Amino acid sequence: MLALLCGGIWALSGCGGKSNEPIGTAAPVTGYFGSIAADEPRATLAGRDVLANNGSAVDAAVATAFTLAVTLPSRAGLGGGGACLVHDQRAKKTEAILFPTPATTLDGRLPAGVPAMARGLYAMHARYGRLRWEQTLAAAEGFARFGHPVSRALARDLARDGERLAGDPEISAVLLGPGRAPLAEGTSLSQVALAAVLTNIRTAGPGEFYVGRAAREFAAAARAAGAAITADDMRETIPVWTAPAEARFADERLYMLPEPISGGAATAALWRRLADGGDWRRSGAAAIPAPPIAGELERGSTGFVVTDREGSAVACVLSMGRPFGLGRSARGTGLLLAPAADPASTGTLAAALLANTNVNEFFLAAAGAGGTDAPAALAATMAAVLIGQQPLDRAFSALDAARPARVNMVYCLAGAPRKPESCATRTDPRGHGLAAFPGQ
Repeated sequence: MLALLCGGIWALSGCGGKSNEPIGTAAPVTGYFGSIAADEPRATLAGRDVLANNGSAVDAAVATAFTLAVTLPSRAGLGGGGACLVHDQRAKKTEAILFPTPATTLDGRLPAGVPAMARGLYAMHARYGRLRWEQTLAAAEGFARFGHPVSRALARDLARDGERLAGDPEISAVLLGPGRAPLAEGTSLSQVALAAVLTNIRTAGPGEFYVGRAAREFAAAARAAGAAITADDMRETIPVWTAPAEARFADERLYMLPEPISGGAATAALWRRLADGGDWRRSGAAAIPAPPIAGELERGSTGFVVTDREGSAVACVLSMGRPFGLGRSARGTGLLLAPAADPASTGTLAAALLANTNVNEFFLAAAGAGGTDAPAALAATMAAVLIGQQPLDRAFSALDAARPARVNMVYCLAGAPRKPESCATRTDPRGHGLAAFPGQ
């Protein structure tokens, strides 16, 4: 199955240069159209199609994130949150947008946080997107409504943590098979209730989901499941644009996620240690003490990277806190609830962008997630590439196969957009993701 999916990527690599077709047109792609790497193949393909249709890196990132909410609900979802770094070549600016799940104002039986992902992605699209909003959600809505084969990535998570869904009859009927057995790889999975939520967000925008009738209906559905989410909580959940944390590397600036994303601070601390003479050849996994979180929290997040033909780039991390969030859904929505973000859960999130502000060129985008070792894995991989000047394949080979975090990365040795042919894109070989890039 994966080989067939990859074939579509290679077919796109035989054409070159910028397209003169209108934005959003499914025109023949020529040359470098950008790159993308994510932990789940269909999410990668959804983002690739947006890039191929003249979408920006942000357009493709939105499409990828919403698709992950459908195809990898163990690690991403509308009930969760996340954070992104955005380098926009036109604006000559690099920013961070943070949308972790805030705590509710009331206590409920379930310690649920307020959904933040949709509003965060909409804010990012409103500032830097080029396609119409509804175009970026088409793939995710289609997968939810008409079904998709369960990927190896989701099948592994279901086999490992699917029992957490057994207490919710609605969601277990969707994500578990007969006898509550985990769905196997290749099994068709449809999520009709979730598709209805996505349809509303696509056609009416996320504003309705946060301040309109849909917000009130969702809050009531969450309360029926035991989560004390109110309509006021939904309305007051606002993403935050802020300056990233920064470090220097040669003539470039390395941007990382700022507080309150604790994984960003951990990444910055280890990077500075390695860049100031630390031994980059050693895995950084043991260099940062793991936060005191339970093992089940180690795999509740995912990351991806996107670049476009103009030299803009996005590195995002998404989180459900724990695998499949709280294992409970808001009644009738198909939407899994996630716990409120805290330093332990955001410690599994790490992202970085390397750019030269003087010449406005992008060099590297990376995202690490899925475990407490995400900051260490990301910093160690970046050090191997940037300091050790190793090719991406060799840099990944040094990572410990037993550790849970996964890294996705794109590296442009000579800078983009000036020399996009110098770029290489890889997904972590220890996982089951996919990288899409012309000529790879």
